[in-house]
Amino acid sequence: MLYCSKDNAQNIGSTQIERERERERERERERREREGERERERERERERERERERERERERERES
Repeated sequence: MLYCSKDNAQNIGSTQIERERERERERERERREREGERERERERERERERERERERERERERES
């Protein structure tokens, strides 16, 4: 049978809790990174659409 003191058991529990908190912080950081990358991609797509619209406008001006 494994025996450890009450203090040691509490320390082990605290360590496990801290590891879980660290994993949760890491998951949250990764989620924010992915969300930031998605937002940057959306902004790039909006910029490409604005450029296409400007090009269409220039084309209409040349035709008239």
